[in-house]
Amino acid sequence: SCTMFSTSLLEPRLRTRAYSQWLRPIADAYPVGDEPMSASIAMYELGQLVIARNSSSPARYVRDKEVIKRGQFADCILIRLSRRGEVNGSFGEAVNTELHEGDIYLSDLSQPIDISVGQSEHVSLLVPKTTVNRTGQSLHGRVLRRDSLPCRMLTQHLLHLFESVALSKRASASALSQTTLAVLHRCLGTSSREQGSQLWAKTLRGRILSHIESQLGNPELRAATLQCKFQISRTQLYRLFEGVGGVQWCIRERRLQAAFRALCEGRAQSISEISSGLGFRNERQFQRAFRARFSMTASDARFGLFGLSA
Repeated sequence: SCTMFSTSLLEPRLRTRAYSQWLRPIADAYPVGDEPMSASIAMYELGQLVIARNSSSPARYVRDKEVIKRGQFADCILIRLSRRGEVNGSFGEAVNTELHEGDIYLSDLSQPIDISVGQSEHVSLLVPKTTVNRTGQSLHGRVLRRDSLPCRMLTQHLLHLFESVALSKRASASALSQTTLAVLHRCLGTSSREQGSQLWAKTLRGRILSHIESQLGNPELRAATLQCKFQISRTQLYRLFEGVGGVQWCIRERRLQAAFRALCEGRAQSISEISSGLGFRNERQFQRAFRARFSMTASDARFGLFGLSA
């Protein structure tokens, strides 16, 4: 389910108070300058996790002992990806922290925060500490800079997650949540190296396979385009799929399986249309691959002549 908040429909004189009241469990919010605060937030629950996308006018946010005592979420970590706007302030003992567009920063909500944020857009993830921090290390004030590989990986996942969650069914929420935790453990270094590598490999392979399924009709779908899309090397891609015949084999196998289903379902398309719609360069290439895979021609599959071809 989605929870929405926006000041856009309120009279200007009511906006600061409305936003401050809405945000009160997290922090006290104060406007910068004389203009009333404005904000819009879209928030989704994913089991124990909450992901949100928000924009706001310049403001100061304070989470002190009184806020922590009166509010909620002291057992949570807030992870924020800055999409626009500069951030500076203090996270407990970490003072004068400066953050820029593209950085990701973490707040332990059992600890004090005092930050000022310019006109901003963020993607935020609220996570129980017990699910993300298995090493006991302090994450309060932790910053992933935008040029670092962990930041780029986590950024890509958070943006993809927010876009996907609105379309996901309740049954897939658990899978999305588990995938997100695996990515967090990998990018934040909060699991053992071996466990983190296994989780990351499994997660990344699953994302690549989902992308392959969605792009079967794209004739440009190949190892090189996957390397570019997921920002990994040829060696990394090879290792991810070496136990299942290789990435090119996976692409071809899924195309052939999709063609087999289309033929058996009797869709009103010619064999040529089906093959070209699944990314094969020409019908001859498709027919050769189909016979090698299923020991029958595409026509046999279309007319149900299973096992009867010479």
